[in-house]
Amino acid sequence: MDRFWSWLNLRSRIFAIVLVAAIPALVFMFNPAGEHCRQAVAEDKLTPSLQPPHQQMQDNDGGDPAFPKKHLSTIIVDNYYPYTFLNQQGVPGGFSLDLAKAVAKVMGLEIDIQVGPWDRAREALATGRIDMLPMMAYSKERAKLFDFSEPHTISYDAVFTQKNNDRLKSIKDLKGKTLIVMKNDAAHDYLIAKGLATPDRLVLTDSLPEALRLLAIGKGDAALMPKLVGLLHLKNLGLSNLEQSPIVLDEYQRPFSFAVKKGNKDLLDRLSQGLSIIKATGEYDRIHSKWFGLVEPPKVTLQSVMKYILLAVAAFLVVVLFLAAWSLSMKRQVSMRTKELEQEIVERKKTEKALLDSRQEATLLANLLEHSSQPFGLSHLDGRMILCNPALPGLLGYTKEEYMEMNWAQNVTPPEWIDYTRERLSELLLTGLPVKYEKEYLRKDGTRIPVELFVHLYQDESTQQQYYYAFINDISERKQAAEALKENERLLKKAQQIAQLGHWRLDPKTSRLDGSDELFRIVGLTRENFALETFVSIVHPDDRGFVANTIQDSIKNIRSYAIEHRLLCRDGSNKFIKALGEPVVNQSGRLTMMVGTVQDITEHKRAEERQKRLEAQLLQAQKMEAIGTLAGGIAHDFNNILGCIFGYTQLALDDVNSDAANQEFLKEILKAAKRARDLVKQILTVSRKSDQEKISFEVASIIQESTKLIRASLPANIIINHEEPPEEAYILGDPTQIQQVLINLCTNAAHAMQDNGGVLDIKLNEFYLDPDSAARYINLAPGPYLKLTVSDTGHGMDGKVVSRIFDPFFTTKEIGKGTGMGLAIVHGIVRNHGGAITVYSEPGRGSTFNVILPLAEGEVELEIDDDETIPRGSETILLVDDEPGLIDTGQKILSRLGYKVISKTDSSEALEAFALEPDSFDMVITDMAMPTMTGDKLAQEIIRRRPDIPIIMCTGYSQSVSEEEAKRIGIKGFLMKPLDMAATAKLIRRLLDKHDPGEAGVPQG
Repeated sequence: MDRFWSWLNLRSRIFAIVLVAAIPALVFMFNPAGEHCRQAVAEDKLTPSLQPPHQQMQDNDGGDPAFPKKHLSTIIVDNYYPYTFLNQQGVPGGFSLDLAKAVAKVMGLEIDIQVGPWDRAREALATGRIDMLPMMAYSKERAKLFDFSEPHTISYDAVFTQKNNDRLKSIKDLKGKTLIVMKNDAAHDYLIAKGLATPDRLVLTDSLPEALRLLAIGKGDAALMPKLVGLLHLKNLGLSNLEQSPIVLDEYQRPFSFAVKKGNKDLLDRLSQGLSIIKATGEYDRIHSKWFGLVEPPKVTLQSVMKYILLAVAAFLVVVLFLAAWSLSMKRQVSMRTKELEQEIVERKKTEKALLDSRQEATLLANLLEHSSQPFGLSHLDGRMILCNPALPGLLGYTKEEYMEMNWAQNVTPPEWIDYTRERLSELLLTGLPVKYEKEYLRKDGTRIPVELFVHLYQDESTQQQYYYAFINDISERKQAAEALKENERLLKKAQQIAQLGHWRLDPKTSRLDGSDELFRIVGLTRENFALETFVSIVHPDDRGFVANTIQDSIKNIRSYAIEHRLLCRDGSNKFIKALGEPVVNQSGRLTMMVGTVQDITEHKRAEERQKRLEAQLLQAQKMEAIGTLAGGIAHDFNNILGCIFGYTQLALDDVNSDAANQEFLKEILKAAKRARDLVKQILTVSRKSDQEKISFEVASIIQESTKLIRASLPANIIINHEEPPEEAYILGDPTQIQQVLINLCTNAAHAMQDNGGVLDIKLNEFYLDPDSAARYINLAPGPYLKLTVSDTGHGMDGKVVSRIFDPFFTTKEIGKGTGMGLAIVHGIVRNHGGAITVYSEPGRGSTFNVILPLAEGEVELEIDDDETIPRGSETILLVDDEPGLIDTGQKILSRLGYKVISKTDSSEALEAFALEPDSFDMVITDMAMPTMTGDKLAQEIIRRRPDIPIIMCTGYSQSVSEEEAKRIGIKGFLMKPLDMAATAKLIRRLLDKHDPGEAGVPQG
């Protein structure tokens, strides 16, 4: 035995000597750097110096021009993974950068790295602001500006499409398709140059991952990019619906090289030398494998085969030496091992006991899973079941035997959930971390059940096989509760929208506000940075202090509040809201939160304002109606009195032609009577008891004429702004009265500005009154209208004055400077024309009057009678009036005009006289208001007996019968009391001579 050990020791020494002698040679043969050195020596590349390049450079930054500088600058692109990119911390990285750093290290260079877009990098290299770019694909065009090293990487482009895309089989199929490429990428130029795409069919992106994401969601037919880069992004992004197309682009490849400015040969030689060195040392392969090893298998070369053979030989020699050394120590270890075996026996018994305990625990765990109500399953990666507890098939309505023969991907997962499930499981395979997600399962009866899965990855260490095991929860009740909650939230949101009611909550410590969608719609703000201060800032300035104090008081004293205030809208309008606030306290009584509601009550407030305006208009109408009733009650008798005065005065004037003094007295009496008549007409106009002949006329011409008259009467410190009115805007009415409206309004405006001067604005606009707007007026219907606006910059009026401004005989002027009838007459005229008038005024801010009149169509030509002579006649006239004085004056006037007059003071007697001899009368003139039979009834009876006889109706006001009604009866003409001799004579002659048969006007006297 001793001789055996001696022989073994001798053999071991021999092997050790051989190994020591062989290792240097083996290392030199195996080391690629050694091969590179041999090649470099053979090519005379290392003859200048045996020192490393970094020792030769001697830090020549800016020193001796014979030596290149040590610091180089470059720019990398931040979105070309895995060649160059920025990681999540903003640090540059990638294959090309690692390659540049490795080359710089072996050549003793240092690189200053900048980050920027590809266009900037190219431009910087071309202008010399940087020294080199580590990755640029060679092309003839680029060779005009740059010098290139030998390619360090050949990148072949590939076409990526959605899976099962049978439309793209060859490169020709790309024509006419929507293609996705990265901006400024070489693929862009290639597709255009080859005519495979036009600019309008290209989708340009900022990065290749973005291109794949757009392709995955169908924004294009295909994407073109480097093959390895595309495969890496597909794997990292988990885009399972994309694949590499079978289209081959043999003629298109990208030889990536180091690039320098044209003519910088020294730097290019050093970069090329460094590239050769890292390829010889295997550093290039390590960098390449780091970035592309996941998708590109390593290259098999003769050198790599020899490397592994030499490694095997070296390993064999090491094993032999180890065996020799081991055998030398065996003797000493035998005795030690004996002791160790004794100790191992003791440890083995402990291990066996522990193993028994672990088996019992495993059995217990298996029993727990078997009887657990928590569904559990274990499957192969392709979905084939391995085992499950009874709760899992029971959840789906199967027996355990039926379920074990099923595939979860094919039998229990609905088709629309398969892709989503695969994405989540791919995430699990990629990260190894458990995933939690929700999906649906198909039950045996065809119904669906929502479940939540916790899926883990299990790997069998003995077989290296991987499996899924999952715990499943039935979330049906949770889903139902969530749906019910979602529906309640929807209904609540809908209810808030209907009620225009939003809720809010306020953190009193941070003043942070939050609330419902309706709240933010009402206040016109967004959730971002919504705080109490922001809300208070949009409160109307007049309400802001009150609102802020109310909220602060509520927080400080822990009490609720209910207030109404205004908000400022973005368009400058105001919004009224009703705000309620309620404090929320904890068990100790300390305030933890404020909650409340905000309701938009703008429409409610507007409705209240409309109601108040309508009530005011109704009150004004009732007031004017009362005045009208009074005016109508006295107009008849007063006009009868004035009629006597007019008649006798006109008769007296005819008799005193030679007495100038008496004639002047009588003219003054007649003038005073006319003023009294005009006053009655004004009162009737205010109370809407008078009628006027209405024609269709253009308002613009009336305004232009009136403006000329007004301008001449105004002082120089008042400026008139008159906008050009719309043409062909007609209304139906009395032009004279409309002119009176404008003159009265302008006169009042001038009085308001007479002390300090100002601006008088006159505007005329057409507009359409919609139903909502028409509801604000008690007497207007929807339709087209004209709006005449007269505004001034005078002293204005307060609310009390505005409320009485249209009352008759109400005035704010001094005694003797106004009767207070002007605006009352304006109000009556506007109402008689079927319109409305509004006023807005504030003290110190002027006044604005708006007159609204209905539009009419066409224009009626007025007949103007310029004949001042009083016509006469000889016909027989039946005159009827219950006032003896009027009968007397009327008979005398008509007699002087040459007519034969038969007068009656009783309408019944008049009818009897006419019935006895109807053909003996040529005309009937009758009063309207008579005791036994009114004038219209008398006229009807007379016309029934003789339809062709002309009848003239006389009245002090037309409340009893309108002109239209009178024409319908057959009455040919109207005369308004008190009668004017000339007007009466002209109307009688016109009807008797049949100048206008069928109808006559209404002379006003």
